Amino acid sequence: MQAESFLSACGTAGHPVKSAHADAADVAREPERVATPRVTWVMSAVAVGRIPNTKTGHSQIMAGVVWGIGMALHEETVMDQRFGRIMNANIAEYHNPVNADIHDIDVIFVEEQDERINKLGVMGRGEIGMVGLRPSPAASLP
Repeated sequence: MQAESFLSACGTAGHPVKSAHADAADVAREPERVATPRVTWVMSAVAVGRIPNTKTGHSQIMAGVVWGIGMALHEETVMDQRFGRIMNANIAEYHNPVNADIHDIDVIFVEEQDERINKLGVMGRGEIGMVGLRPSPAASLP
């Protein structure tokens, strides 16, 4: 109820104010290393309103895609089955993807000018590049 009244006060009720995106990934398995999937191509289409700086925006989405690949292929959450506690909740076990893990990444912006969102017409694009990518490699496996 508070969100609806906030959106009404801003003049954006019934109007999208959040960023949107879609990801597609091509995942292959190397014959000699059956258990190691590789993300060979990623396409990330994002709608984040007006893009003030295309180069910065493109780099920001690409960084999110690399983060998503790392989360999908290199990380594991270990749970304590008795207490439901995450046992590896620290940065020491975080595995970053290296250059050999990252292949082709295409970023497509669906740019739209919409001043109902704010005067600049921009939406957040902070971590949106990685959100949908985490399940994409698993869904793409043959």
